[in-house]
Amino acid sequence: MECSPTLYPQTIPYCADTALVIREHNGWLSHTVYRKPTHTDRYLRAGSHHYPAHLASVPRTHINRVLKLCDPDYIDVELNHVKDVLVGNGYKWKQSWRVANASTRPRPESAERVVAYLPYVRGVTDVIGNLLRRRYSINTIFRPLTQLRQLLRSPKDRDPLGVPGVYMVPCDCGKCYVGETRRDVATRLAEHIRSMKNQDVNGSAVADHFLSSGAGHYIRFDKAKVLAREKYFVPRKIREAIEISRRPNFNRTEAGAYH
Repeated sequence: MECSPTLYPQTIPYCADTALVIREHNGWLSHTVYRKPTHTDRYLRAGSHHYPAHLASVPRTHINRVLKLCDPDYIDVELNHVKDVLVGNGYKWKQSWRVANASTRPRPESAERVVAYLPYVRGVTDVIGNLLRRRYSINTIFRPLTQLRQLLRSPKDRDPLGVPGVYMVPCDCGKCYVGETRRDVATRLAEHIRSMKNQDVNGSAVADHFLSSGAGHYIRFDKAKVLAREKYFVPRKIREAIEISRRPNFNRTEAGAYH
């Protein structure tokens, strides 16, 4: 059996450790840093409004990654690339190198306490964090004051019927059914539809109206809507009664009836 000839050098990206495995001409495997073709080399700008520890993590992470992942033959090339990238993002190379070396120093032992989470405001919360750490041995985790998800709308579509509360289902006859549920309204509507298919008039006033009214009555589940969002029982029942009194309906209002 003949084997196809091997081409050298071969590169195999190994994304789990951001390592690029290279098969050299002599058959040995070496490795360096792997970057996707779409990589832009854009990181937190050195002058941006972030906690200094967050900014320091940028050069520390990239320099230590080169030193830990790369074979000696590739370290100089990767360090030069990291240097250009950091300078392009506003970092000073000598300071970045000191920060990376400082991360290897052992940290003094401290008592384990509950961590404090604070929004980062330069000159305010960083001072509070220092006081908490020095006087009470409480570590502080700083978060950006404004996050991108707070500025942009979620790309996911939200189901308007995916909430608990009071809802309305109209019929072509001009009347409607008003109900309430502690679950999602969409779940309760599915139960109404199932009761209609099973001809279960005891479990749904909507099914009772549809089956007893004959032709000309078409339940418009496509026009069902939430009249009020409410997760608590008593306010929900009060709002349901108010909405029933506002419009012509086919609710069953006798004592003990199912709504």
